[in-house]
Amino acid sequence: MTTFHLIRHAEVAVVGRVLVGRTDLRLTDQGREHAEQLGARLGRTPIDEILSSPRERARETAEALARHAGQPVEVAAEIDEVDFGAWTGKTVDELEPDPLWQQFNGFRLGLRIPGGERLLDVQTRMIELLLRLHQAQSDRVIALVSHREPIQIAVGYFIGAPLELFDRFEISPCSVTTVTLGPSGPSVLGLNRSAREL
Repeated sequence: MTTFHLIRHAEVAVVGRVLVGRTDLRLTDQGREHAEQLGARLGRTPIDEILSSPRERARETAEALARHAGQPVEVAAEIDEVDFGAWTGKTVDELEPDPLWQQFNGFRLGLRIPGGERLLDVQTRMIELLLRLHQAQSDRVIALVSHREPIQIAVGYFIGAPLELFDRFEISPCSVTTVTLGPSGPSVLGLNRSAREL
């Protein structure tokens, strides 16, 4: 059985509902503190591998875990943030009047974000990586530091939820969602847990 800890990066300085996307942002002081707390708590348990999104905020969070787990951080493009293309940096309020935004939210499965990617592409890259890691050597614990939407999309896939409903559950900054893959299929063991809940 393979255990995956899907970790959302810690807090960054963003006000409101902004599509940060692949912009590189550093953690806030509080974010670094929370990442350190998470690393100390989760690092007490066996972790065989740590993968991080290429984004700086994810790498900072992963490094905090690496210090406690005694494992290096490997960057994996498959768990990168959604490529929001032309919408990167815009707020949801700014996008609301845009017919393309409205169309995207009505048919998330197949529509490509202008200059970006489809959510189906995000799901494919996330799931293909997790299955590849599981098939390579199944008896491992792997921490993956990623972003809200990719984690939501991956978990939604494993519980059989339609892609259009991926955002029906919260993935908070510096939270851990644990999924296992085994002979009887996937199981979600914990969703959106903070360091205190581990």
